[in-house]
Amino acid sequence: MTCKIQTDRPLVTFALFAYNQEDYIREAIEGAFAQTYEPLEIILSDDCSTDRTFEIMKEVAATYEGPHEVLLRQSNLNGGIASHFTEVVGLATGKFIVLAAGDDISLRQRAVASTKPLIENKALNFTEVIAMNFAGEKSEIEFPDDSDTGANGGDLTVFSLDDYVTGRAPSLIGAARTIRKSSFLEFPVLDPKCPTEDTPSVLRMLMLGGGAKIPKTLLLRRMHANNLSTTGFGNPSSFAAIEMQYRNDIRFMLRANRIDSTVAQELLKWAQDRTIKKSQGALFSVTDSRTKKFLKLLATNEISTHKKLVSIVGQFSRMLRKKSD
Repeated sequence: MTCKIQTDRPLVTFALFAYNQEDYIREAIEGAFAQTYEPLEIILSDDCSTDRTFEIMKEVAATYEGPHEVLLRQSNLNGGIASHFTEVVGLATGKFIVLAAGDDISLRQRAVASTKPLIENKALNFTEVIAMNFAGEKSEIEFPDDSDTGANGGDLTVFSLDDYVTGRAPSLIGAARTIRKSSFLEFPVLDPKCPTEDTPSVLRMLMLGGGAKIPKTLLLRRMHANNLSTTGFGNPSSFAAIEMQYRNDIRFMLRANRIDSTVAQELLKWAQDRTIKKSQGALFSVTDSRTKKFLKLLATNEISTHKKLVSIVGQFSRMLRKKSD
């Protein structure tokens, strides 16, 4: 299935996380297998799906004959996002981990572009590429140019913890992220009750260093009614669990003398304020029947003006995010 490639570059892990995504997982895996970075370890991980997601993963993996190492695994029980993330990070042997969702499509140069700044700058703990939202069929997409890893409109946007908590950092999306594994492992495992690894991971890594946004569109982010990032976050208990994770990580860093008491108090206040704003900003949830109906319609061929509608949804989403941040 694989062949060893001699290279001076560090091993990178491409981690594909899936749960009940049988309609999209095949294209997500194809994006992983198409990566041009070497040496690359690909982990295809399913969090105990109840549909055919894992069966499709096995089928596609069995036919792969490329240069990358491939590890296929499935959780014994559905543990949720945080537990799934912790399990996969523990299995990864790469120095850097490219994170990918089972309903998105990574373009072939994503791993190359994402890891280059991390290799060159040890002060950076994570990078993100630009994600282009889409709905409908892959064949209808006008793909961004990924023929090289050059910048799209400028240099890297490097940002700090202070930039993040004061709102000066660029917009961040967990599915577009690549992390330095050693930085994440500085902390205890995520609380299984936390409904996301996304923003807790950002806070963790920025307390230890910096982040960077890469001005290159290398991820196609599928919009549909069951996006993990748009379901289940409209209730107070979700926000409270995320805030508790923030607090645990801030206090851990304080006890480890990695931040001082003044910074810790400022971060604890930020965590509290962010939770309040997010709760107030949760005007609706995708679990709302009208919203689900709209997104399902958007994901079918019944609408010919996909790009226009996706743009409208994106603008509305950004408006709500700005209101809650």
